[in-house]
Amino acid sequence: VSVIRSLFGADNVTVQFVNNNQIPHFWSNRVADSNPWSGGDSIGVSQVGGCTLGFGIHSTSYGDTGLTAEHCFAVAANVQNEIIDGSSSTGWTPATGAPTIGHVVNQFDTSGSEVISNLSSSFSSGYVWAGAIFSPVLLPVYGYTSNPVGYDVCTDGSYDGELGSNSAPSYCGSGTGSGQISITSDSACLSGSIPTNTSPYSRNVNLCGLVKATSTTIAGGWGDSGGPVFRFTNNGANLYATGLIQAGTNDATCVNNNNPARSCGKTVWYSAISAVLSDTGSTLSTWNN
Repeated sequence: VSVIRSLFGADNVTVQFVNNNQIPHFWSNRVADSNPWSGGDSIGVSQVGGCTLGFGIHSTSYGDTGLTAEHCFAVAANVQNEIIDGSSSTGWTPATGAPTIGHVVNQFDTSGSEVISNLSSSFSSGYVWAGAIFSPVLLPVYGYTSNPVGYDVCTDGSYDGELGSNSAPSYCGSGTGSGQISITSDSACLSGSIPTNTSPYSRNVNLCGLVKATSTTIAGGWGDSGGPVFRFTNNGANLYATGLIQAGTNDATCVNNNNPARSCGKTVWYSAISAVLSDTGSTLSTWNN
């Protein structure tokens, strides 16, 4: 306070203590957002939840668009922000009339990504949701960075919230069940059948060049696919994109939505954001562009 008063003059600064319910809070969140959309939003089709919106991108082919994992939806699928009208420990109930955020316009096999477009110039906010699911914080995306082995990252899914910690920023690791998530490989391969949310409801994937990261507790779970992976620079001040969630193990207890149909794990595989941008021929949306 003394520093602020020295800058603006003591007579121009008033300090007032308020209760928590007097502090401004976002009326939107991961499951009830609006255009422009933010990374970490819950997305689904036909009132079936199941994936997470990744980072926004600018593309000469598709305009201002968003990303998610390729196995999430079929091309031309009508993707909605899955506003929910209730939640419990056993599942989520998508509301009727959930807003359409766009349609899947293309898929990219090399990076395992797909592009969602609504032909709107304001599709992406350049921000991502951090923190727990129902008490999130919007953080600006400053750019993207690399995935060195041994570095720590945060995963950010619409079902499990922000998970992980790189020991510096206050938000990274603030989500329920968070634990340090460390990169163990930057050249991992993933092969097999992954469930999808549109017919034929499964997809064979064969991806290489993925980043593999492991947590001491939980790194993500079903429904977090496509969600942002990031880490902080500048002593925790700036959020930088590192990837999109692809898949994980099933060796951990889901900490938020623990529907019996869900599985969560301590290990996650994700596509490096640099590979996604190259594959899609796009640039990353940030808070200032």
